[in-house]
Amino acid sequence: MKKIILSGILLGSLALVGCGKEKEKNIIIGTPSRIKKLDPMVSNDIPSLLVTNQIFETFLYYENKELKSNVLDKYIFVNDTLELTPKKDLKFSNGDSVTIEDFKNSLERTLTHPGCKFLTGNIETIKINGDKVVITFKVATPSILNNMTYPMIVLLKETDKGLVGTGSFKLDKEDIDTIELSPNNYSKNPGKNKIIFRAIPEDNARTMALEAEEIQINTNVPPVDKKLVKSKGIEVIETPSVTTEMVWFNNEKLTLEERVKISKAINKGDLIATSLEGSGTIATSMIPETSYGFSPNTKEIEVEDVKINRTLKIILNDVGTRKTNAQIIQANLKEVGIESEIIILDWAKYLDSSAKGEHDLLLGGWVNGTFDAEGVLYPLFHSQNAPEAGRRTMYSNKEFDSLLESSRTYDLNKRVDYLKKSAEKLYEDYAILPLYYPNYSVGVANNVVGFKGDERGLYNFSQLNFRN
Repeated sequence: MKKIILSGILLGSLALVGCGKEKEKNIIIGTPSRIKKLDPMVSNDIPSLLVTNQIFETFLYYENKELKSNVLDKYIFVNDTLELTPKKDLKFSNGDSVTIEDFKNSLERTLTHPGCKFLTGNIETIKINGDKVVITFKVATPSILNNMTYPMIVLLKETDKGLVGTGSFKLDKEDIDTIELSPNNYSKNPGKNKIIFRAIPEDNARTMALEAEEIQINTNVPPVDKKLVKSKGIEVIETPSVTTEMVWFNNEKLTLEERVKISKAINKGDLIATSLEGSGTIATSMIPETSYGFSPNTKEIEVEDVKINRTLKIILNDVGTRKTNAQIIQANLKEVGIESEIIILDWAKYLDSSAKGEHDLLLGGWVNGTFDAEGVLYPLFHSQNAPEAGRRTMYSNKEFDSLLESSRTYDLNKRVDYLKKSAEKLYEDYAILPLYYPNYSVGVANNVVGFKGDERGLYNFSQLNFRN
């Protein structure tokens, strides 16, 4: 019997830029991508979750590698049942009191959205028993605790004016390039300042905006700009990540022989040296090294050499490092006789195109926000998961599915073994090509305090404030 108890938790626009008075009140955060949608159960892309993470609270979160909660008094996990005891006196940002039904409805809502399937698809029933929400699972697995730290499983409520949460901020205004949030005074941990997210896709433009004090935070300082930014007296905070940057093969379009040939042609070291200027490490797996169930790829298979007679489509979004990666990869492929076309799309079109499988090769990363190998293997490769929810590899293999499903056991030795066997099957099939594990680099203006790094890139901005 596995039993875990937690208790006694401490509660813990351009027009604006031109106005000095507004600038003093608002902290402006420059991001490289426009958000997809402000619904955390629909949008599992990091740019969207970075914003929704400020508005909605997860049921659990990690602090110094310990599980804590702002919305639960305690939880008890016994075998295949998880009992949640909500905190009392919680309120949503519109002033409505949080009820136990809101907890149940929030969890049930995840079951209706395909993108959440890799997190809550193992849930059998959700019921209210007195002051507790009782969740039973189809198969006992400890991964649900990690899953409940990911900002797609959150406490929220649907109203006629949109979704409301209990997080540090509430939504004030939203348009295509700008999201404005103000402190949620009903929160147990309200933000200290109004924050404004500005989408600035071009790396150079974001760097220049930070130098000119038009933004106070740059969430993605490109490696080539780090020295310049630091020379201007701006702090650059680097954090090792749980992200893997990869070449996502379209397994429906590329044969095994073609995937092997492409994989062996690409020089990962050149990518790190040029795109990251050394700020990263070669990936030996699609799973980050710090994740539970990690196992490196130590095998290479030999297949018959094939000639690829068509021009491959390399699709990527407009992030500077990926543009550089694409040019290097294109040159690597040309050296072995493979022609390719680079197609750069904005974030929304990139997600849509890759979900439809229009790519041969897709350049992109995956953040393992659950710190568990299952959080990579299931969404990216299990055949029951939809492409728009993560399976942009278009990979489908019954043997792999069975191995991964067998990992959902409380026998931890068996679980690790099946996770490793699942990964090995993907290695044998060359289902995806892991490139590197990057570091996150965030630029913070010297008049701003309270920024804290996060290995998932899902920062909490509640403590941001101007220096006295």
